[in-house]
Amino acid sequence: MSYRLLWLGALCLLATLPLIALEYQEGFDGDDVYIAVGEGTSKVGETRPVQKEASAKQAARIIAEARFADACIAPKSAGGHCREMTADLKEVMSLGRGAKVVGSECIEEAGSPGMLHCRVALKFTRKNLKTICAKLQEEGGQFCP
Repeated sequence: MSYRLLWLGALCLLATLPLIALEYQEGFDGDDVYIAVGEGTSKVGETRPVQKEASAKQAARIIAEARFADACIAPKSAGGHCREMTADLKEVMSLGRGAKVVGSECIEEAGSPGMLHCRVALKFTRKNLKTICAKLQEEGGQFCP
């Protein structure tokens, strides 16, 4: 009988924990580093654990890259004009490929048996990144290829 209460207590404790405990503060860390966090879920139909983890982490990485782009490249106000492809803009847009994973964690998706949910923290590094992002924000406008 006491084992049942112990298990019930443990389950209640687990239910109150956050979905994923990966703790990274999103935003600039000094002038040269930006940390972006993304979450993603594995694709439906994947059966192998390695496939599930890879697709969930890839989805999370894409979200983290988009969050970085929103923070650094997106204009503060909708400008209506097209911005030119400057060297700074081109370099910042390419930072996603070189971003380093500084943390990741995966758990089974609640309510969706067989699905995996991952959270990934990416570190974007470039000298004077904060200044460059502020400059790109001020330039405004949309990138029109």
